[in-house]
Amino acid sequence: MTDDNDGETNNNGSLSKLHKELCDKPWNKILTKNGNLAILRNIFKRKMKTKLTYRHMSTFLTSSENLPKVQGTVVVEEVNRISKSLMSSRNTFELRKLKPKKKKATVKDCHMYPDDIETLIDRIFHIFSLQNHIGNTNCGNLKNWVSKVLKSEGFHHLENFVYKEAPFARAFRCKKVMKNETPSSKRSIQVSIVNNLKSALSWWLLAALRQVILPLKIQNKTAYVWRNAYLKHLKLGMSRFKKIYAVRRVDKAICLKSSASYSSLRFTIVSNKLRPIFRNRSKDRFKEVMEWKKVNSILAWCLEKHGIYRHTIQKTCKDILKFLKRNSDFSQVFGYTADVSKCFSTVRHGTVICIIERILDQRCDIHTVCGKGLDNKGFSKLLFVSRDSEKEARLALTRKMQSKRVEHHQVVYVTKVSTKWLLEIIRSTVSSYYYKRGETTFKVTKGVPQGHPLSSNLAHMYLNDFEKENWKNIEYDPRMFYSRYEDDYVFLTTEKDLFEKMSKSLLNGENQHGLIANREKCKYSDEKQELYWCGVKIDLKSGEFSVKRRCSDGNFGWIPIKF
Repeated sequence: MTDDNDGETNNNGSLSKLHKELCDKPWNKILTKNGNLAILRNIFKRKMKTKLTYRHMSTFLTSSENLPKVQGTVVVEEVNRISKSLMSSRNTFELRKLKPKKKKATVKDCHMYPDDIETLIDRIFHIFSLQNHIGNTNCGNLKNWVSKVLKSEGFHHLENFVYKEAPFARAFRCKKVMKNETPSSKRSIQVSIVNNLKSALSWWLLAALRQVILPLKIQNKTAYVWRNAYLKHLKLGMSRFKKIYAVRRVDKAICLKSSASYSSLRFTIVSNKLRPIFRNRSKDRFKEVMEWKKVNSILAWCLEKHGIYRHTIQKTCKDILKFLKRNSDFSQVFGYTADVSKCFSTVRHGTVICIIERILDQRCDIHTVCGKGLDNKGFSKLLFVSRDSEKEARLALTRKMQSKRVEHHQVVYVTKVSTKWLLEIIRSTVSSYYYKRGETTFKVTKGVPQGHPLSSNLAHMYLNDFEKENWKNIEYDPRMFYSRYEDDYVFLTTEKDLFEKMSKSLLNGENQHGLIANREKCKYSDEKQELYWCGVKIDLKSGEFSVKRRCSDGNFGWIPIKF
C-alpha cells in the first residue's frame, strides 16, 4: 500500500466513533456503507490493488490518533499478534472453507438456526485463536452480543472488557508505556484504545460471519441462510427463470429506441421456493401506482363487458352450494382441485395480444372515477371505478365504497380515455419488458412478470381463453361444475368419467395454451367427503363451508362461513 493510502487511513480509518455507531446503526449498513471501515471490508473482498499487511490492520485496530502514543511498546506488539492472526492467509482460507456439514438439497435446508450461528462463531474464534488474544470471558461477551444483534436486529451494550484475561490490555501496566503522560491522560488513552479495539473486533466478527451467512427478508422478517448453499440455489433459480421466461440479452441501444421502462428483478422465498419478483423503477412511486390502478380499473371493466369475470372465493362457495342443492338426490358427488403450474410464466405474448385486440375491437371512450374516504375503522380507502359513462362510474363508485363500509367519500378526479390508448399500453407492457442485472440488459420474451400490476389480469384473460376453447361444452352441463380463483381450480361432478374426460387437457398439458396442472397440488374427495380449496374446507355432504381462524383462546379452529 502506498503512503497516500496510509495517509487516507490515518484520516478516515479512525475508530473513535465506531464504538457508538455499533450501538446506533444496523450492522448491515455498517458492513456496507461506513467509510471508516473501508480497509477491513476490503480484507475479505480482496479488491484492493496492493496487498494489505498486518501493519495496516494494527493501525486500524488501535485507531490512528492513538497509535503514535504507544508506538514501539508492548501494547503494539500484542495488537500486532492479533493483526497477524486476522491477516494470516491460512486463517482467511480456513474462513472461506466454513460450510455446513450436510448438503443443502433445498432452499428450506439453507436456513440457519441460533445453534448453527453459535457453533459458527465458536469455529471462527478457534480459527483465529481469538481466545488467546482477548481471553475466554471477552470472547463469550462478544459471542453473546453478536447473537443478540442477529436475533433482534437491535443493538445492545457491549460488555466491559476484562483486563485480566487480555494480554494486550495487561500490557498497559508496563512502565515504558506512555511514561510521559499523566495518570488521568494515560487512563483516558488506555480506555480509548481498548474500546476502539473492542469495537473493531466486534465489527470484524460480523464481517467474518457475513462471508458465511446471508440475511434475507422473508415476509417482513429477517432470516439467515448459509451463504454459499443459498447462492447455488439462487444461481439454479436464475437459470430456470431465464429458460422458462425465454430471457435473452439485448443491446442497450435497442431499449433506448423503444423507450422501454426498466424494472428491478429480485428473488424472494415463497413456500420455501425461489420466486422471481419484478418492481418498476420510478422516481415518483405513488404517481406510478395510481396510474397502474387506473389502467387496471379500465381493463377490468373491459373484461366484464365481454363476460370475463373474476370470481371471489365467497362467490364460488355460493355457486358450489347451489350445485350441491341441485344434485342433492345423487348419492355421490366427487370433488377435485387443481393448480396451474407456473401460470404466469406460461402466458404467451402473441396469444394475450390477440385476446385483448379481440376484446377492444370496438373503439369507445371509458370514464374512470377515483374516490377516497375513511371506513368505519378509520382506515383510508382509495378506489378506482371505470364505466362507459361518468354517471354510471360515479354510481358504481358509491356502491363500491358502501361495500367497503365507507359512508362518506369524495371524488378525487374523473378522467376519460379511449380503448385505443389501453391497447397501446398493454402492447408495450407485454412485448417490451426489460430488466437490468448489473450493466447487462435482458428482455422477457415469454410469460408475464410476477409483481407487475397488470400481470394478474393478463393471466386471467389467458386462462379464460383456455377455458372457452377446451370446456365450452361443459359450462352448462348440470352434472358438472367448475370455478377458478386466480390459478386454483375447483371441480364438482356426479360422474367421475365426465371429470376425467374434461380435465385431460389440463392434467396432461394437451392444449394449445401450454397450460398444465401441478399434480403434486391436485386433490380429490370421494363420495361427499371434505374438500380443501384456497383455505376453505368444503363439506360435500352437509354443504357447510369453514375457514381456519385464530379463536379467542389463541388456538386455531375452523369457523363456519355465513352467506
